[in-house]
Amino acid sequence: MRLTALATAFLATLASTAQAQDRTIPLDWSGTYVSASLGVSDNSLSADFPTTAFSLSGSGDAYGVALGYQRQSGRMVYGGEIAAWDVNGSPSSGTRRVDFDDGLRASGRLGVSMGRALIYGTVGVTSARISSPGGPSSRTMGYVVGGGVDLRITPSVDLGVEYLHHRYRDPDDSPMPPFNVEADIRTVGLKLTYRF
Repeated sequence: MRLTALATAFLATLASTAQAQDRTIPLDWSGTYVSASLGVSDNSLSADFPTTAFSLSGSGDAYGVALGYQRQSGRMVYGGEIAAWDVNGSPSSGTRRVDFDDGLRASGRLGVSMGRALIYGTVGVTSARISSPGGPSSRTMGYVVGGGVDLRITPSVDLGVEYLHHRYRDPDDSPMPPFNVEADIRTVGLKLTYRF
């Protein structure tokens, strides 16, 4: 997939940069931080009704803000964050369209410090409002996995890139049972972080 290939290329580039950093630089990644991200998204949805089924896809922008805390022990860095996010580029086909809005995420992070660079993975829970114009709307729970690289550019500011895959499946609280839905939101974004 185009977005997966783009994410892999971004992460490989920053990982290579990280390996070239001086690992003896005494940086501590512990503390509270806030971040803002802006990137691209690849969105898809498949739905099953009693009498019909369809699949939709779309791509657009992705943006979000996050608040987190992490601690460093040796080279290992661990912590968690909460985030609010949104995407545009609603999945559509013909007259059908589905919107993803009001995204929330709570996730844990585990990474490795390489001096001025931090390489990490993340996993957690996520929710988003899935709706169609003039149709049903439902807040749906799912999971999120991903990873990224942060580079320290000043004592309190990092610049990084992050790939996230949000996955939603079969919401039990659908307002139209037995309406079953599977949705995927994949994002790659540049991230600016300020550390307190």
